[in-house]
Amino acid sequence: MDLTVPAALAGAAGRFGDGPALAEPGGPRISYHQLLHQTTTVTRALIAAGVAPGDRVAIWSPNSHHWVLGAFGALSAGATLVPVSTRFTGPEALDVISRSGASVLIVADRFLGVDRFAALRHAAKTAVAEAARAGAATEDCAAERSCVDGPLPGKLRLVVRVPVADLAEPAAATGAGDGVIGWAELLDRAGAVPASAAEQRAAAVRPDDVSDILFTSGTTGRSKGAMTAHRQSLAVARAWAERGRLTSDDRYLVVNPFFHSFGFKAGILACLTG
Repeated sequence: MDLTVPAALAGAAGRFGDGPALAEPGGPRISYHQLLHQTTTVTRALIAAGVAPGDRVAIWSPNSHHWVLGAFGALSAGATLVPVSTRFTGPEALDVISRSGASVLIVADRFLGVDRFAALRHAAKTAVAEAARAGAATEDCAAERSCVDGPLPGKLRLVVRVPVADLAEPAAATGAGDGVIGWAELLDRAGAVPASAAEQRAAAVRPDDVSDILFTSGTTGRSKGAMTAHRQSLAVARAWAERGRLTSDDRYLVVNPFFHSFGFKAGILACLTG
């Protein structure tokens, strides 16, 4: 029984091969073999970008193949996934991204008429200004300011902007010099790391390593992050697949957002357990 997400992905590719893994409406159709190969490419790119085991990678984007590849690539690099609700405002997302200590953010160019990265930057600037007005008389206040005051919000070192299918006007290009690149630019970095290094990194992931930190909605207070190990996430996915009698003969429509436990675990991960 596979007890880590990278092992489950490799196992599914071995069992289902060229069978369909992902069919995105208006987008690509990806087999299990292709899913594993493309995940390895993303893993290589993230390693080249400096992602180390235990780092946190946040994804603030609607459902797409980019979300799936980004998540699997991060987990295979030994990182912890931090899904961010697409319904969060800039300040709410900044809070989650900052408190989780995410070093990489994969974010949609625009979605539902909002440039999310621009909203994140605006929230960070506002937080810095408010902290300055309040004064940094204590170490806590100084630490809070340093968390948002820099070229990128929070502790981010890299921001990857991904295209959205219904994008009417692409966001203005931003040079890599400020730590912001596009999805294609990320993939270009994979050439610096051999596939064998990505495979070794994935094989080094342990069942008790934290796979994801899912934050509550924050409707009754400040949102809280729940940490889940790989073995726990896969156990939830396996239980759902068994109860729902999900098999490789099914075509599974996942409408739940991937940032939610239902969409990520009962949706994406359940498709690896059959």
